[in-house]
Amino acid sequence: MNRFKTGSDAKTGSPAPIAGRPYAIEPPRLDMTRMRRLSPQEVALFLDGEGDVGVNNSSGALMVTVRNTNLLVLRLIQPLYGGSLDESPPQPPRKVIYTWKVASRDARRFLEAIYPHLVIKANQAWIGICYDIWKEQHDLRAKGADRNDILETRQAVIELFHKMNKRGSAA
Repeated sequence: MNRFKTGSDAKTGSPAPIAGRPYAIEPPRLDMTRMRRLSPQEVALFLDGEGDVGVNNSSGALMVTVRNTNLLVLRLIQPLYGGSLDESPPQPPRKVIYTWKVASRDARRFLEAIYPHLVIKANQAWIGICYDIWKEQHDLRAKGADRNDILETRQAVIELFHKMNKRGSAA
């Protein structure tokens, strides 16, 4: 008896074959209304393993980015903390990489919510929170020496994040 069906069966509703495959299986449909809510601890672990905290070079906005090949987890994070989801085309033999990004005050609120649970990215989160508070208190539209001091401080923070986010560096 052949265990693989190669056509549609009226009784069982077996799917029709896909070219080159003996049996077609449709991927499950995700019902986001039935998914459980992620805890701040779970989200913190995900940021620790797959994320970056930094500052946008041009705008100076605090940024948090999480990249993964599994879209489901990122779709569970987005409704909780806002932000946007992007997709990068795959570079064979690699898979599609999905990216969740959140910036500015939303990034700070996100970091404040998960900070107590962070391990690896705790220092980056703390610096990011402090930087965003500092940024609120300093007007980048200032003129003269004040503006230069503000821009120098911002650049120093950007460079610090670059150094902290390098692979293999100590947090």
